[in-house]
Amino acid sequence: MPSIDALTGALNQFQGTLIFISHDVYFIRAIANHVVHVNAGRLTHFPGGYQYYLDKTAAVSARAGLTAGQSKAAARIDPAVRPSVKLKDQKRREAEQRQTRSRAAKEQQQVVHRLEKQIQALELKQTDLAAQLEKPETYEKSGRAMQINRELSEVTTELDRLIPEWENAAMKLIEVEN
Repeated sequence: MPSIDALTGALNQFQGTLIFISHDVYFIRAIANHVVHVNAGRLTHFPGGYQYYLDKTAAVSARAGLTAGQSKAAARIDPAVRPSVKLKDQKRREAEQRQTRSRAAKEQQQVVHRLEKQIQALELKQTDLAAQLEKPETYEKSGRAMQINRELSEVTTELDRLIPEWENAAMKLIEVEN
């Protein structure tokens, strides 16, 4: 999973066009913003992400979506629906999906930003406490060095808790943005 996450992150930063073939549903969801289904030499374009493809083909599951036949997808599309209505509905759904992703990305960005501020403040406190331990006058007052060491230990413990939380939040932000 970490290698897939790293690859996903790198590919999402790429500004050009990527064409890939995969049976990994997680990878497809993270990268694809246009799906082309190939079946019996015929290409069927789905201009949205993988979820849009699943919705259009009415696949029961993500795995079933990987193997859905083109004839099944074509049979589910009602020929009586005018193309302009389908296009409007499609654009509306795409706009709703963009808004939902945007809201989720904004919320996740706030979580990441809050954690970054907390970590930064703790790192500054950690640096300050370590500097105090280096000063000779710290050891002149009885118990002061022990108090600073306790504070430093608490700060380090809190950092050890927050940094993985921040890493998870940052990875989630990357997933939400893409």
